[in-house]
Amino acid sequence: MRRAAKMMVAVLVLMQMTACNLKAPLAFLEPQSLAPEQPAATGTHLDRGRTLLKRGDYESAQDAFIRSLRTEGQTAAALSGAGVAAEKQGVLNEARRYFDLAVAAQPNSVIAHNNLGAVLYKMGNYFLAKQAFQSAFALSSGENAVAARNLAITQQAIRREYSQLANETADPATLQRLGSGEYTLRETTEKKTQKSDG
Repeated sequence: MRRAAKMMVAVLVLMQMTACNLKAPLAFLEPQSLAPEQPAATGTHLDRGRTLLKRGDYESAQDAFIRSLRTEGQTAAALSGAGVAAEKQGVLNEARRYFDLAVAAQPNSVIAHNNLGAVLYKMGNYFLAKQAFQSAFALSSGENAVAARNLAITQQAIRREYSQLANETADPATLQRLGSGEYTLRETTEKKTQKSDG
């Protein structure tokens, strides 16, 4: 009970902190490479991919991670690295596939869930992003600040999207009584003004 209250307070505080910054670049919503599960032997494709990723050579990094997947095994680190490289190149569907596989390979990885959420957010799929960030937050027992912030940002995006949708689908007509029990739809003056301006 206390842990749940603590997590809720953390989310609320982070939501307040991010409320003013929603239109700023979302630096927290960037995928991260997984830390090595165990020290890799020098010269592995996984190491090469990480080095190339740090240098910003995303295409070569992705090739190295794919080679690692083929020759060194389907590790969450290689899958996540390939996803980060694909995301950096703007290939979000491919990045999502790699992050989905990384989550499947290491379901208890906070970073894998966070990466999946980040790419889903960038794809505009806020509801699935929220689920991924909730998983990351829960796996960290509410301790991962990045997952908490990403969750708060995503919840605000969902509220903003819902609010816009509600405004767009607001009934542009009202009922006008014609006589006893008979009504007709009448367009509201606000909507008439908007139509004539556009």
